[in-house]
Amino acid sequence: MASNELLSNNLNRSQFMKKLQLSGFIVKQDALNVFESEFRCGNSYESIDDFVSQLLTVFAKIDFQDYVVDITLAQEAVNELRKARDEIEAKSSSETIIKNIIPHSFTTMSNDFKFQYEHLVQSLKRLPVFESGQFTLMTIDDLNTYESNVPIKSIVFALIRKDPSKIMQFILEDPTGTIPATFSSKIVWKEWATFENAIYLIEGSYEGQRDSFVMTTIGLNPPIQSIFPEPINDCQPIERDASDRMIVIISEIYLNEPETLKALRILFNGYNESIAPDFFILIGNFSSITLSENEIKANMNKLERLIVSFPNIKSNSKFILVPGPDEPTESTFFIKKCFTTGYFIRSAINISFATNPFYLLIKKRSLMVIANRMIERYLNNLINSKCNLNSDPNLIDRDSIKNLFESIARLSIANAHLTSGIDRNYSSVLSLLPKIPDLILLSDNHLCKNSHCQPFDRNSKYATTTSFSRDSFQFLVYYVQSNELEESQIF
Repeated sequence: MASNELLSNNLNRSQFMKKLQLSGFIVKQDALNVFESEFRCGNSYESIDDFVSQLLTVFAKIDFQDYVVDITLAQEAVNELRKARDEIEAKSSSETIIKNIIPHSFTTMSNDFKFQYEHLVQSLKRLPVFESGQFTLMTIDDLNTYESNVPIKSIVFALIRKDPSKIMQFILEDPTGTIPATFSSKIVWKEWATFENAIYLIEGSYEGQRDSFVMTTIGLNPPIQSIFPEPINDCQPIERDASDRMIVIISEIYLNEPETLKALRILFNGYNESIAPDFFILIGNFSSITLSENEIKANMNKLERLIVSFPNIKSNSKFILVPGPDEPTESTFFIKKCFTTGYFIRSAINISFATNPFYLLIKKRSLMVIANRMIERYLNNLINSKCNLNSDPNLIDRDSIKNLFESIARLSIANAHLTSGIDRNYSSVLSLLPKIPDLILLSDNHLCKNSHCQPFDRNSKYATTTSFSRDSFQFLVYYVQSNELEESQIF
């Protein structure tokens, strides 16, 4: 069985549980959901037998009662599996890994939300204010079973979404249930921008007989703690030196336009005559208009011929081709499958085909790259912002776009998910667990300016790119060791 095979059908679930039962373990349903999500998104298990074998090794280190595996023990086991996987990757610091994202069935989405939520809430409960008992988190089920007409003050950690049946009313949701909610007239918004389909820490009061939760404060949870706690940079990045590995990132390259090819030639020539980057990440769209398959192949042939004409970068640089949001490759729920070798005539260049999004692991750094029109989606899901925002991102002033971008970055890091604030399903393959990447790079052609920030003063960066073809041939250079981004341009 391939590593991207799902456990979601009955036969595979039955096989998985039977194999663990033969070893004396009883797996509860919620624990099975956790294992199912890990098997799908782990990308390191050759088969169910391999997955069970690795689990049994971890189980040997865990103190069980009656050999019953509940959701807490399942999450502990999965964390140990991921920790071991990260340690192996960290030891292979000289090795570079391109990790493509494999989509899965929509039928498992509810389990994915529960899996993501449980990781976040467990991290939240470890905070001193909750661990000491000073404050208590209540579940939605706790509120649904409260029947008194005396309002109870409470703190919930829940996803907020609009109630489609009522104007200006909302629903709060966690894995235990849902509850109607409204905003207090004096509500305190902790974030510059707040979005639906995102998980927030919410204070308010609930009256059982009216079945209404009145929100008084809404804000983000502190970011989840990594398995390997990362030191805070204190604004003192590692000094860049000549040995620092370099990645050139170019987005929206219109190969059907002569001016783009001319600028690309100048760029390649410059690096060919100096230090060849370790990688060129080339992100679509690769055409300004819709093309036939033969026309796309002709454009890719132009790119190939251009690269092979520069022997230094042809021999010493690796090229990663990422399909843009409008490429004709197959799409599934925010994920575009990679190009195939059929689009190229020869294999004379060192080229890899990545999905959109994909991970790049290099020198203990992890990068996630996604090309999608996400800013527009966030604006459609906006609940509140500190100033009125136009629905067209191109008409928003620079300061507001900066604040909006930082709010999106903070949400993605806090919820540890790439599409938090956009879609309520929380697909496990787009989760940023167990370790937030060092760089999340969003290629969104609705943004007119390169932007980057470090949410919560952590080492992780969230950045955007501009269009190479539409924005005067701008591009980015990423220095791996120092974790620095540099804006550059062809004049």
